[in-house]
Amino acid sequence: MLNNFSFTSKKGVVLIQAFLFLVLVLACLNNPLISQWSALPNVYLFFFISLLFSVPILILELNDSKKRLNLIDLGVVFFFLFLIIHIIWNIGNGNLFLNDSLLSLSFILIMYFPFKYLIKHNYSSVVQVFILIFDIHLILGAVQFFYSYLNGLDISLTVSGSFRHSGIFSIYLASFLPIRFNMAKNKLDSIFSYWNIFLLSFILLLVLATQSRAGLFLYCISLIFLFRTYIKSFYSKSRYKVILLTATIIFSTALITTLIYLKVPSALGRLFIWQNSFEMFWQKPILGWGSGGFEKSYLDQQATYFKNNLSSDAYKYKMVADSVSSPLNEYLKILVDHGIMGIFCLAITIRIIWKFSKNIHNKNEYSFFFTLTLILLSAFVYFTFQSTTIFLVLLLCLAYISSGESELNLYVTINKSVTLLIKGLLFILCSLLFYYSLEQYNATARWKKAINHMESHPEISLKVYKEISNELNHRPAFNYNYGVTLFQYGRYPESVKIFEDLRNKFVTLDVMLYLGKSYQAVKQYNNAEKIFKDASFMVPNRFIPKYNLFRLYHEIKDFKKADAVAQEILTMPVKISSNEVDSIKNEVKKMLIK
Repeated sequence: MLNNFSFTSKKGVVLIQAFLFLVLVLACLNNPLISQWSALPNVYLFFFISLLFSVPILILELNDSKKRLNLIDLGVVFFFLFLIIHIIWNIGNGNLFLNDSLLSLSFILIMYFPFKYLIKHNYSSVVQVFILIFDIHLILGAVQFFYSYLNGLDISLTVSGSFRHSGIFSIYLASFLPIRFNMAKNKLDSIFSYWNIFLLSFILLLVLATQSRAGLFLYCISLIFLFRTYIKSFYSKSRYKVILLTATIIFSTALITTLIYLKVPSALGRLFIWQNSFEMFWQKPILGWGSGGFEKSYLDQQATYFKNNLSSDAYKYKMVADSVSSPLNEYLKILVDHGIMGIFCLAITIRIIWKFSKNIHNKNEYSFFFTLTLILLSAFVYFTFQSTTIFLVLLLCLAYISSGESELNLYVTINKSVTLLIKGLLFILCSLLFYYSLEQYNATARWKKAINHMESHPEISLKVYKEISNELNHRPAFNYNYGVTLFQYGRYPESVKIFEDLRNKFVTLDVMLYLGKSYQAVKQYNNAEKIFKDASFMVPNRFIPKYNLFRLYHEIKDFKKADAVAQEILTMPVKISSNEVDSIKNEVKKMLIK
């Protein structure tokens, strides 16, 4: 039946495009990030539909014995071979968990060969759906913009499309521009048409509304790409080339300087994060800290810096330090987590992609390479690789780039025995992924119900938490929520165990504070004191760690230490005024008077 299905027929193309549209909609709505999910079982719907979309097309692809492969194709194949080995290894060691990021990447990359198959049979079939998703995001951004404006909300936070983060949304808009204008089905001949000028202006408005410097910078680069023919012609005919080039350099320098100056504290904060991240890299330069190493160890590194530095630079950084789970630089994160070996593998991948760019002669294909380049550039200043939608755009670009004729292509013929083996491995892999995702979906659905019924049936809900802890123990959001719930209902010894385990996996300021309060509740005062002190160094501009330490000293009647901490609280500079800070200062003053 599959063999008789035609992708070249109008009905076939429409059906496949409708299915792909559903896949992308589910990804955009339910999976803004590839990991760190909360009690949202809907994130798994994208996985199920992705599998349902990909498997039939993969079978059709395997039925063709003649294959044209290249290094990008082989890289995707090796990823899935690694995944199979990883799953078998975990099962052998009694570990039935898959890293959430690895799970997401599996369901994204499984669409790579289906994309290539569809491109081969109908060149524009896949990208038209992505363009439709892009246009829907423009409409959604417009609605968010006007709604925020009319209701007096912060536009820079609410204009975020389906990404739930305005910075990532602006990067998506700016990076996809080359594809949007070069591949639109009914595009007008001239970039200077009224419609195109309106569209570019409207996208600029949305990018400016997000106040994202990276988005604005990428937008300017996209404009250069779109108008490159006119710019090249203008420079070649002008008699004032030196003056124009000088003016361009001055303008570019001024733009970059202005973008930094617009948010000096933000820029300073990033520099501080990068400085500490490089320090972590030098501690373990070869293989890094392991997967999730940054999330587990960064705040400890930040605390070490403030403990050992009392210079003016340290004081300056105190006001911009924060509890972060990303270095805002994906390459630096790879360097911290996987060391030189990780960066080496990434460099090889980028080198392979660059080789393909030299074989691009079609203007449309070059737009995919340029979008890919913009996304890779954005990863220097954002957590770009954590966005599911942007990862799907990356996959789209790779599929188109590797679909063309190239000297890097390898033509092979696969016999029936090998085809049968590949189909068998595909069946095993897809079955394992489906079963695991279904188990996770059911456990997450029960977690959500437990949260909803906690107030009315706390004992039953806590029992559910315990039952699903084996399935969701690998997820930091679940452990944190479970630990907080145990603490709120007075189950302090159990909350200590949960937060101690989480302390070794995923460290945030909130995790530290609840661990300290749990220690205090079971009268492990020395441990509580150490945790609160560490927390106060991790994010030294926050009042709450010192406040908890102050209350601890009062509880154990160590008034000398309590008075010393109180003086620190009262003399601390305020980063952002709030009712919480005012309340803490007032309470400390009252207790000092007593």
